[in-house]
Amino acid sequence: MFSLPGILPLPHMRVFLVVTAWLLLLLPPAALAAEASAVDPAADYQLAQRYFVGFGVARDDRLGLIYLRRAAEGGHAEAQFNLGNYLRMYAYDIRGAAQWWRRAAAQGHPGAAGNLAEALAAGWIAPEPGEAPEARPPAATKPVAEAAPADDLPDIARALTEDAAWRVLGDQAASLQVFASSSEAEVRALAARHAWQRPIALLAFERGGQRWYALLYGQFPSAAVASQAIGEVPAALRAAKPWARRLGDIRRLARPLAAPEAP
Repeated sequence: MFSLPGILPLPHMRVFLVVTAWLLLLLPPAALAAEASAVDPAADYQLAQRYFVGFGVARDDRLGLIYLRRAAEGGHAEAQFNLGNYLRMYAYDIRGAAQWWRRAAAQGHPGAAGNLAEALAAGWIAPEPGEAPEARPPAATKPVAEAAPADDLPDIARALTEDAAWRVLGDQAASLQVFASSSEAEVRALAARHAWQRPIALLAFERGGQRWYALLYGQFPSAAVASQAIGEVPAALRAAKPWARRLGDIRRLARPLAAPEAP
């Protein structure tokens, strides 16, 4: 994306960092760029945020990513965490993502530690010396009793024609795309790991000659309303910034899932 829909604000910042962040936002772009060039990871991270959302500058995802990487290389844990999320979700580089999560987790970043544990547990990456391959995410991201079973994740291509709750929605209605992967099993496993407040579904689509799968969350009257519900998405998945997708677009993209093989 990172259509780059943006980077999450720094959580639990101390007062002096909050004040510093606001001062940085009030600086003109040229002054902020000069400040960031002085090897200041926090300033680099703030500048990345400005470019991603177009706050006081023309929105430029390329520059946002440049400053995000600079901040991460400078040791900024939140930048490392979000750079890892970018590589995983949008560059499809799970190994590269894991390296940044490791660096952030070493500084005590809980989200990075959870993502890393999840990747190790799923076997998406090999453990490094000293890492337990059977590691699991911390308690906050473990499955809960009411999490949706993976086998219950409906096929949106069928739901849009057979499920009344989905069928009545017009093309301007929307759902949130939470996660996408070339592995159907990976999306199902992620869906089953969390609890959901609204209906979820599985979208299968073709891109670049390859089959992809996306986890959809919720039914909303418009993309704007869907975007307002991002806070409902499990915290472990919000870092990658779910985005609103109109039902008209989903209808055009959707491909039926393959029928399960008989036992």
